[in-house]
Amino acid sequence: MCGYLLSLILLILVCTPLYAQEGDTTNDADPQSVALSDEQNDEDSQRSDSKEEQTIFRDLDQETLPQDIQSLNFFQLVAWVERLGLSTQGDRRQLQLRLYEYYEIDINVHPLDGEDGSEDKTAIIESAFIGDYFSSAESDEDYVRLQGGVRIQFTDTDENTTHTIEAQELIFNQSENFVTARGDVQYTIQRDSGSEEFFGDTLTFQIDDWDGYFIRGGGITQPESESATRFRYEADFISRSKDDVVVMEDVAITTSPALDPYYRIEASRVWIVGEGEWGMQDAIILFPLFLPSGR
Repeated sequence: MCGYLLSLILLILVCTPLYAQEGDTTNDADPQSVALSDEQNDEDSQRSDSKEEQTIFRDLDQETLPQDIQSLNFFQLVAWVERLGLSTQGDRRQLQLRLYEYYEIDINVHPLDGEDGSEDKTAIIESAFIGDYFSSAESDEDYVRLQGGVRIQFTDTDENTTHTIEAQELIFNQSENFVTARGDVQYTIQRDSGSEEFFGDTLTFQIDDWDGYFIRGGGITQPESESATRFRYEADFISRSKDDVVVMEDVAITTSPALDPYYRIEASRVWIVGEGEWGMQDAIILFPLFLPSGR
């Protein structure tokens, strides 16, 4: 009997650790597997949160983007489409429609303002090969740059004038709202009374009032009347105010049609305040002197 009990006790002692090990397999799981499972759960949770955030931002964009697109001026829209890799050609409305299409904005739900052509000033890029957007860390200003055969046209319905600029490079300062054109610059102003053509190395002007200046340039007046006098001038510096007052420094003026004029007026400064209203400082008249032969 005692031998039987002793055998039973030994059997229990031997089997108990085996059952304990089998029962604790869930508690002694691989720590790396547990960590991976926790990371997966965290990733699923973050992915779900990200989807919810994207949905919120997408809905928010659909509400705010149309307002942003309609509030920007022409050159700000140019900078936007340039950053997206879209074409920069066209007028302000065409650029807005390009952004509407890119962001899949329904124009019936968010109609564009000014579709009746009521804007006082409009601009259109007729040609440009390269465009980019950049910022200056020193001045904290943003710029849009167009290069390569640039031709841009501005129309002012209040003044009934059209301004056309052709240049190798055109830079728009978004912060100060002025434009600088460089390289073989040609600037034409068309009015009911006629046109003026300016040319030079560099042109800078404000978009708001067309106040600007030329460096090492010249110009030609083209009156509407055939009987009116046509002037041609060259100067080191030419400025034009919003009131159409032109001031030139170190200037030569002529009405001669020849490229090398037969006569001209040279002055240190000239003011043109209106049609037929001129003022000059330190002016001299140069003309050829013909002497009879044989004397």
